[in-house]
Amino acid sequence: MNHPTLQVNLTFALLFYTAALSAFPTVVPDPIPCVLELETHFFVEPIVNQGLSLYNIRQELWLPINAFLQLKSTEIPERMKRRTAYLVPNPIEYPMQRAATAKVLKEVLFEVFMEAMREYRANERPAAELAFDYIFNEQLPLFVKCFGIEAAQLKPNFD
Repeated sequence: MNHPTLQVNLTFALLFYTAALSAFPTVVPDPIPCVLELETHFFVEPIVNQGLSLYNIRQELWLPINAFLQLKSTEIPERMKRRTAYLVPNPIEYPMQRAATAKVLKEVLFEVFMEAMREYRANERPAAELAFDYIFNEQLPLFVKCFGIEAAQLKPNFD
């Protein structure tokens, strides 16, 4: 089923696509959807509450901490861009360096979590850090699914 018109159309489409890409060499594709999902929806309330409860963070703080995390989660994509802007090569640009991006994202998520904990004076160490580690460990399968098996190396050490 070799149709000459179809071949000509496909060839034309490929040439047009190649020309379009070369005309805009600095165009970076939209972020991978799973990355944006992790950036903006990492702090799931039931998981956060479980982490807070395991490390004796006062229950009356759970609701405001979750609200803070939800609000600050909208800033995480921009924080990722700022954090990686001076890295060469930039791990979040095309082609994305998945392992490096996962590591930076974990660092940014930790920063946001600790900001919430400081805001509500619940940042005692090691409880606050262990609560984050618990949350991250619960979300680790999503990191592995998004970034690949290398992301499993980010698994917290609870020793």
